[in-house]
Amino acid sequence: MTRRERRFVHEIAIDGDQKKAAIRTGYRAKSAAVAGARLMARPPVRYAVERQAEARMERVGLTRERVLLEYARIAFGDLGRIATWGEEGFALRPPEALEDDDAAAIMALTAGAGGTGLRVRLHDKGFALEALARYFGLLDPPAAEGPADDAARATLMARLLALAKPGC
Repeated sequence: MTRRERRFVHEIAIDGDQKKAAIRTGYRAKSAAVAGARLMARPPVRYAVERQAEARMERVGLTRERVLLEYARIAFGDLGRIATWGEEGFALRPPEALEDDDAAAIMALTAGAGGTGLRVRLHDKGFALEALARYFGLLDPPAAEGPADDAARATLMARLLALAKPGC
């Protein structure tokens, strides 16, 4: 790789934007989009960018399985396991009574209108379900970046389904 290509690899790690990385590397703004795409099409550059991204993911402990499981926690979170409601009103279960999977579905806790009560906002369940369905090929053809073999896919699906507790 040339010095300029190595610089591009470093710059693209900042924000993932090919055009901006090309500009910061020294290409003219007018031709930066084409230059960025051309650089990313070169196997040594693409390989270096992918290795850099993998190293970053490893440093922060980010794996495909961890992301899928977090989506599953959101998708299968159940308000009925997080709070109770009835004639007496709405009450959040004590934090120690919440399972980690259900607590992960909570996006925000805020005071209700007029500063009374509690308002619970959950993450977007529909988005998480759609992301899982897309990944497992339930909506579209299987994603190219999914697990390579059926055994790995089955193992991940089993772990996700284990998060779907009765009553979801």
